[in-house]
Amino acid sequence: MKKFFIGALLSTLLIGTVCAAESSGAALTVLNFFGNREFDEASLSKALKSKPKIGTSLDNMVKFFRAIGWHVQSSFDAPPMDEKTVATPKSN
Repeated sequence: MKKFFIGALLSTLLIGTVCAAESSGAALTVLNFFGNREFDEASLSKALKSKPKIGTSLDNMVKFFRAIGWHVQSSFDAPPMDEKTVATPKSN
């Protein structure tokens, strides 16, 4: 099982959400880096449920990588923050 931290590439993926082709291109770059050559940009765009002019949601990106067997950690998995989990800066 591959371990992939989506936050490591989040900035690239967020930039990619401007266009569906760009978000699938960012995901394709990650897949190719880890040796997965099963997808081309068109098939990946379909698998990611990318939408023209909108791109791919982070949720769909996470679901896709999990579906192909990768361990993905996302902020979607984190518990909601509250007063106890957020540090309040001290004023001088």
